[in-house]
Amino acid sequence: MILKDDLTGLPNRNSLINKLNVQKCKKIVLLGIDIKNFGEINSCYGNEEGDNFLVSFGKKLSEFANSLVFNNTEVYRLHSDVFALATCLDKTSLKENLLDFAERIVKKLENFISENPIRINSLSVTPSFVCGISHNDNFYGDNIGSNLFNRMDIALREAKSRNMKRISYCQFDEEVEKFYERNILWSNILKGVLQGKSKMVLKPYYQAIQKIRTGEIPKYECLIRMVGKNDVISPSMFLASAEQLGLLPSIGRIVISESCKIFRNLQCGFSINITAQDLADGGFEKFLLNQCEANNIAHERVTLEILENEEIYNLKSKIINLKKSGFKIAIDDFGVGYSNFSRHHEINIDYIKIDGSLIENLLESSKSFKTVRSIVSYAQSINAETIAEFVTNSDIYNKLKDLGVDYAQGYAIGKPAESISSA
Repeated sequence: MILKDDLTGLPNRNSLINKLNVQKCKKIVLLGIDIKNFGEINSCYGNEEGDNFLVSFGKKLSEFANSLVFNNTEVYRLHSDVFALATCLDKTSLKENLLDFAERIVKKLENFISENPIRINSLSVTPSFVCGISHNDNFYGDNIGSNLFNRMDIALREAKSRNMKRISYCQFDEEVEKFYERNILWSNILKGVLQGKSKMVLKPYYQAIQKIRTGEIPKYECLIRMVGKNDVISPSMFLASAEQLGLLPSIGRIVISESCKIFRNLQCGFSINITAQDLADGGFEKFLLNQCEANNIAHERVTLEILENEEIYNLKSKIINLKKSGFKIAIDDFGVGYSNFSRHHEINIDYIKIDGSLIENLLESSKSFKTVRSIVSYAQSINAETIAEFVTNSDIYNKLKDLGVDYAQGYAIGKPAESISSA
């Protein structure tokens, strides 16, 4: 029971790690396999058919392993919809390195699954999957099983995050290792800061947003920084890790709380960046409303800047409720990446923030110029105002004025500062 999976009868995670630890093989390739969208199978056909699917998939993997010209590949079920193939190649003569070999196995597996679909009721289903690859070309010694498994697991998570193709895969390499080491580092730092166990603190800095037509500064953007005695750390260093760790809502609450205290004695407006994690947080809206009430902040003074992606439209009811409460909504980094024009009317956006890369290249690139001009025209058609980020000099500012952009933000207006008077 300890070494075998109850459902499929395949050896399990414990069995895999134990075998890798005791095996003296110096050429091992470990392939993690995660079935994409398995939850949809459970939702459509029920848990019983979902279990039958996993059993069938395990059998297909075993058939695939037996079909290979070498007979030293074993199949494991690790958990849920995640399986593994482990191959020892000490007795196999390879003209390629282990990574190339692993990539060839992934392609063979894709072809095998395509030619041998799994039956669910009367349907033939060809599952999509992602793969994580690890091998022991570069390390030996004790606990090789745990090391290989952990590296495979990291590569599998990286492959899932990319999610670009029907079959995507990733190997554990130096770049991936550094990324996860950085996440662990920032995980420890952020948890210490949020728990008050660090000399560093998270606090908002403020950057002016100028109305181009009048030259006035009607509002500021509140930007998080990590601040120590002699250091100010940019969010580009830690926000990606915070997102991976699910810490963005905690950071967002700090920005909201501190900013409301600052702006309670001022008349200008301010904007705060929020994410899908914030919107999905059941207590977010209540917290925001309470902070505004406690500091006598009219909701109309607060703009919520949201990076557009499919997730926010899955949470559009939350955005609509915030709009009904009087908060303004801005779509951030507009013009690159995801943009769903047909759904903008659903959330009735107030501002479009034009991505900084377009503004930086406005004078040199005709493509950027035409894109910005089109965004301004589109914004006007839906009664939204435009804000240009990364405005670094007067030439860009004047060109934006000619184009009819409503607001400018960037070093030409003011750098992010610890206080409003310095911004």
